[in-house]
Parts: sequence; C-alpha cells; structure tokens
Amino acid sequence: MSQDAPENQAIAENQPAARQDVPASERSQSIEVVATATSWQAPLPPPVALQQYDDVLPGSPERIFQMYEKQAEHRMRMESAVVLGDARRSDIGLVFAFILALLIIVLAFYVTIWIHPWVGASIIGTGVAGLAGVFVYGTNSRRRERERKSADSAPRLD
Repeated sequence: MSQDAPENQAIAENQPAARQDVPASERSQSIEVVATATSWQAPLPPPVALQQYDDVLPGSPERIFQMYEKQAEHRMRMESAVVLGDARRSDIGLVFAFILALLIIVLAFYVTIWIHPWVGASIIGTGVAGLAGVFVYGTNSRRRERERKSADSAPRLD
C-alpha cells in the first residue's frame, strides 16, 4: 500500500476489511438484494408454506404437526392442573371456614355460659359477619372474573 497514491491509500483504509481483496475497478459496483417475508397468524402454516417446507426438508410438515400437537397437549395438561389446583384450594378453604365457624360457635357458647352473655353474642356476631363478608367478596370476585373472561372471548365487531 505504500506504493499507492495517497488518495488511493485513504480510500483503501476506509474500505471494510472484507472488501480489500476486491479489485478497485469492481468496488464501485453494487449488488441489490431483495428479501421477502411471509407471516401468518394461525398456529400452523398455510398449505403452500407446508409444501415449501416439504420441498426443502421432506417430512417436515409431519414434524410441524407433531410439534403443534405436543404443544396443544402440554397446554391442556397445564390448564387441567390449574383447574384442579383451584378446586383443591377451594375445597380446603371450605374445610377451614367450617372449622373456624365451629371454633367461633364453641368459643361464643363458652363465653356466653361462663363469662358474660353480651360478650358471647358479640363474638358470634363478629364471626358470622366476617364469614358472610368473605363469602360475599368471593362471590363478587368470581362473578367479575367470569364477566371479564366472557368480554375477552367475545368476538370483536371492529
């Protein structure tokens, strides 16, 4: 490079390293590259794309379908686990609420008989009001969740 003219040396230094091996007469030529992209919103590619996949790699559409089926099975297993877990937690909550209600009744009965009737009445009133409040809150939150889910799944008329 020391033998080149100073302007050629400056041009050569500004060129990327990969372009140094290209002769100077061809450096000014450019190549235009056109790329296309295809997308789809369905979980599986359209039949034309599947055929193109099969042309590139025979048997690939079958592999794509198997992958989709495995993913669907996994998603259904996960949803089942969530539903079963919610049901189990709900059942356990009912059992504990029943035990709590029994304890409140026994405590109120004991206090009413041995200590003071008004204190026992206030204990049972507070306990019943608390359990009723939890029941109403749970019912309302489940109703709101159902309404939200039905609004999310309703078809849009945009």
